[in-house]
This record gives sequence, structure tokens and C-alpha cells, in this order.
Amino acid sequence: MVVVRGDRVQTEEIFGTDFLKKVSGFSEIIGYTVESDGTDIKIEFNPDRPDLFSFTTLDSAIRTFFLESEIPKQESVVGDVSFYITEEALRLRPFVTSFVCRGGKIGARQRDMIDFQERIHQTIGKDRYKVSIGIHDLERLKPPFRYISKPRDKVSFIPYDGNREMTAEEILSLHEKGRQYSNLLTSDNVPIIEDSLNQVLSMPPIVNGIASRVSESTCNFFIDITGTDMKSAYGASLLLRHFFRSAGYIVEETRQTGGIPYSEILANDNRVIKVRISETKKILGQGSLKLDDIGISLRRMGYSLPPEFDAISIPVNVPGSRLDVMGEVDIIEDIGKALGYGSVPEFRPNLDLVGSLRDDTRIKDRIREVSVGLGFQEAMTFVVTASKFSAGLGRGSGAEIMNPKSQDFNVIRDRLRLNILDLLRINKRRNLPQRIFEIGDVVIDFSQKTHLCYAITDSRAGFSSIKQYLNALLQRFGKVEPIFIPEAGAEFIPGRSGKIVINGKDFGIIGEIHPETLQKFDLANPVALFEIDIDALK
Repeated sequence: MVVVRGDRVQTEEIFGTDFLKKVSGFSEIIGYTVESDGTDIKIEFNPDRPDLFSFTTLDSAIRTFFLESEIPKQESVVGDVSFYITEEALRLRPFVTSFVCRGGKIGARQRDMIDFQERIHQTIGKDRYKVSIGIHDLERLKPPFRYISKPRDKVSFIPYDGNREMTAEEILSLHEKGRQYSNLLTSDNVPIIEDSLNQVLSMPPIVNGIASRVSESTCNFFIDITGTDMKSAYGASLLLRHFFRSAGYIVEETRQTGGIPYSEILANDNRVIKVRISETKKILGQGSLKLDDIGISLRRMGYSLPPEFDAISIPVNVPGSRLDVMGEVDIIEDIGKALGYGSVPEFRPNLDLVGSLRDDTRIKDRIREVSVGLGFQEAMTFVVTASKFSAGLGRGSGAEIMNPKSQDFNVIRDRLRLNILDLLRINKRRNLPQRIFEIGDVVIDFSQKTHLCYAITDSRAGFSSIKQYLNALLQRFGKVEPIFIPEAGAEFIPGRSGKIVINGKDFGIIGEIHPETLQKFDLANPVALFEIDIDALK
């Protein structure tokens, strides 16, 4: 969840005393939660609507929905601010774009603007790795601006919250933001943005300089966006443009040389998706839905439409800030929200089928019934497990996970019995005998299979005792008595283990666990087990 939080008094001064009431009402349409303790307002959003992650853009969406204002939009205007980008800097963060915003003082919206910037960093920016944003006070700077690369020891400036000049190396090792994000800059050189007076605006993606620090008095802004992912750079630019336009600012394009041309950014704004009327009625279950009701619902949700459209499909202009809209069905979902799902009539679907259990589910249920009848208790262990279990026992052909979050979950198992042995270790203080079974998935030769494992631990557990249970299980499924071919797996005692062959086909392994394996799992009592592919029981 993404949390938007603000002071209630200050928020109502900006957006009106009825703002909390409107936000609460709109939550029933969009789907988010609102809390207020009288001092603060707290809103929790699903992460799929980044265009609402500020009070400013949320207020714009509410006013648009209740037809209190038009959708904020503006023709593209190229200003007089130039931004030069060098190839050397692009090697460090290759996707760069920029624009300028002009208007009145940002005032109390400054906190909302900074919070919105950080939420973009955390969500689509993946904590600044994919994209980072710099917001600067244009009036304190002298264009043109330059995006360049310099050695760490050749860069020095005062961070936006500092009181002394620091080198880039000092910032990366001593400054709070530098320590937090230093892993994003691995080269000996660092990217910087500076103006014609050599004032450092920022060292992306780490920190801004004090020379361009914004305040509540700031009227005109220069925004830079740098990143390692083009799509994220597009999204960040479109979201910030939407914020400033919602706040009443005019957006100007910079005269940028290199990086992402502004024409590419604008190509992602107001893209056209056709919405079929028949599909809309079908999905929403409203065959009598009127064309005018669809049109007004789309306008309420912030979409632009042509003055006239036919009864077959509507060419809908999708705002660039709606990063969540991928196709027709997303727009139809918004139509449903605008209409209110309470208006959808109830009906019983007329389906030409009857639900039934799958064959593999039937056999699993039958195995459970038989196994419990034989005195075994079912266990369920994780499919993703630890490679330490198989250390020294042969890895087999299970799949290994790249860059695992934990070494306890770094492989997809290729057998059940190692998990069973670990389960016995955890329960070794329980009374004996212990009889457990598991039905679970394994990966062998990159193919998923379902295995069944029976295990017994007792002072006298041996080959003959586990063999009796295997025969009893097979008899209940009408299968012939198996043939055992001597073969010692890495976990088993040679001469007391072997392959299980049924009707000439190898279906698994049976035997007594080797003392060294028992020691590995810290087990003091003997363990006998078998593991088979459940195809043997079909």
C-alpha cells in the first residue's frame, strides 16, 4: 500500500473545508481507505494508481469526477531554457529528460510536491534505481544547464540540507542520502547537472545542491529526470507534468540536446484506445446501458473524448498520467466505477457445465484417505527450500533460484525426502514411532512432477517395515507387488535400499537412511522411507 499523509488544517486551507468529505466520498468510487484523527489525514492507496499519490492530483481527480472543473491539459510549448547532455554522463544514467514549470508561488503545496516526488521514487522508480527526479528553483539558477560526468574527487558542492561544501566522495560516504543510495553509483565518475555559472543543481540519483533548493516562495521550476529504464522515465515525467498542471502551472519543454526528446514523452500522453460499446455492456452486465451514460462516465474518470462518436466504439484519449491503463478492459473497469457497481443488476449465469474434481485431485484425495488409514499423518513442506539439505547428497536436477532473498529458500526441490528428514529433526522430541507422509511437487530435469513420500522413524525402523506399507498402499490401488532393484542413493545405506519397479517401470526409491545422513539432520533414531511418483498409482 502507498500512504499519503498530511496535516488536516493545512490541507483544508489549500483544498477547502469540505475536502475530507469529498475524499471520503471518492474513496467509495475508486477504492482506497481514508482515516482522520482530527489532526492528520491519512489515505492508503493500492500501488496501481500513482496519479493519485498526492493531495493535489487527488483533488484534481475529485473535481473532474464531480464535473467541477475540466481535465487539466495544455498544448506543448517550447521555452527558452536549454539543457545539454553529454555522452559520458549518459553512460552512467542513460535516460534523461527535463521540462520547466511556470506559475505562482508553490506555497503550502511544497510539502505535497516533495512527498509526491518521493512516492514516485519508491514506486515506479524502484527506490531511485530505475528513475530519480530533481526539482529545482529556476530563478536561483542561470541556464543553460549541462548533464556531465566528472571524477568523484573533482566534484564538490553544498547539499540542499548542508552547511559546508563536500566532495562527491564525502557525500557518498557521509551524507544520509549518499550512504542510502551510494550503491547506485559504482563508477569512478559521477553524473552531475550544473548551470552556466558552474553551480551544481544535483548529483543524480543521490542529492540536490543548495544552489537550486526550492522553498514555498518558488514560482518557476526546472525538473530533471534521470534513470536506467526508459519506461519509468516516461512515467515519472508524465506524472510530474500532471501534478504541476493540476496545481495551475504552465509546462514548458526545454531545448534539450541528447537524452529523451520531449516528443517521445508526449507520444505517451493522450494515446487512443478504442472502447467497444458491445464489450462494455457485456463485461458490465448492462445490456440497456445508454451511450450518453458511457460518455459521461468516461469524462468523469478523466478521459477525453471526441465531440461525437458512434454506437459501435469510442476512441478514448488516455492521459499519460494513467500508467495503470493498459487496454480496453481497464477503461471499462473505470466506466463501471463511475456508474457504481451497485447499479449492476444481479443475475444467475447460465453455464453449460457442471464443476467436478480434476483426476489428479481425486487420486491425491484417495492417497490421503488410504495413508491416514494406515496410521500416517500428513505433512506439507515448502516446494522452495534450502540447498543446505542436499549438500553432500547430490543436488540432482532441481532448479536453482538466482539472487534468492534467503539461503533458506534458494532451490526448488527435486525430492521430498530431504524436507521430510528436516521435519523429523524439528519433531525429534516427539514420542516414537512417528509415521508421516507428504504429497508434493518436485522439479526433475526442469519438469514438474508430483511425488509421494512415506517415512517412519523408530528404534526398529527398517527396510521390511517401510516395504510393508508400500505393499499395502499399492494393494489398495489395485497395483502389483513391486520389484526392488538394489541401488544406493546418496542418503541410503547400501544393501538396504533400492529402486522401486512396477510393471517394468522405475517409479521411485526405498530404503533405510544412512547414519551419516541421520547425523547431518541431527537424528538419533533410524529412519526408513520410500518416495514414488504418484503416476505409479494411476
